[in-house]
Amino acid sequence: MKKLFVLQVFLLFAQTIYSQWIIESFDSSAGIFFREPIPIGFHYLGFYNDTSHYEGTGSLRVEYSVEAENSWGGLIASSTHTPGDTTLQRIDLSEGEFLSFWYKILQPVNMATIGQFFMEFKLAEIDNSGLRDLWLHHSAFDFSDSSGQWIQLKMPLVVNPNNTLGFVLQFGDGDGVLQLENIRGFEMALVYSTNGGNPPPRAYGSFLMDRLELLYPSSVEEDQTFSLTKFLLEQNYPNPFNPSTKIKFSVPNGIVQDVSLKVFDILGNEVATLVDKAKSAGTYEVEFINPQLSSGIYYYQLRSGSYVETKKMILMK
Repeated sequence: MKKLFVLQVFLLFAQTIYSQWIIESFDSSAGIFFREPIPIGFHYLGFYNDTSHYEGTGSLRVEYSVEAENSWGGLIASSTHTPGDTTLQRIDLSEGEFLSFWYKILQPVNMATIGQFFMEFKLAEIDNSGLRDLWLHHSAFDFSDSSGQWIQLKMPLVVNPNNTLGFVLQFGDGDGVLQLENIRGFEMALVYSTNGGNPPPRAYGSFLMDRLELLYPSSVEEDQTFSLTKFLLEQNYPNPFNPSTKIKFSVPNGIVQDVSLKVFDILGNEVATLVDKAKSAGTYEVEFINPQLSSGIYYYQLRSGSYVETKKMILMK
């Protein structure tokens, strides 16, 4: 029987700081309540307060062990939420452009069998009549990151039927319209997808989460009037993607630079050349699309003279 690892998170406090709504910490000071599941075999989920934090007094440490049965699987965990409960504090996200949180990988995911391990972040929308819609976003959460750095994950607060950008309706008994003013909880699903095996393979690791916040349009884009003093390669968006994604890079002030931007598969084979020409100072955006490629991890590399920078992206079909 297929199973899904679901971590349900319900946030009861919010405050306004500058141009953003901040749910400051993912620890107990933020009023988050969890009911941890009983460990079953290699299925395990643990929640712990951690003194390390990006912002506030602490963060939430999540330790997981997920066993994949019949090609994918996990374990269900829930908070104190009851579907249709209109007594939960309503969180109005309608004025925001992105929902964002920060994460840091403590132990990169270890998969017994090569596969995909990814997160789905969900909005639990409950209107005043108690009708509930659950909206899903495939988040670009890199569980294999070993940098030890805090990473910001931004989720556009828009509806996208292709499930590559923003949120799509997963299920519910409401009207099927995303009512951002009626959000009363959040969920996350950690999914381990493989070709199966006997015994079933498992994936395990740990990470920190902190500072869930609403980004207003005025706070999303940085001031672009600064002087470009160095190359900059940004993370592709959306990520994971299917079948297309966009990549931004910046060329610093000075003479015209010879620039190349190429895409490689996990074995180092070149699969595409996106840029290979001289570029003047400025910020550029290119689109990568190749419907013939199979799902998996790919790398894109920006190169100019002695400067080389490489980032990872995930194609998920």
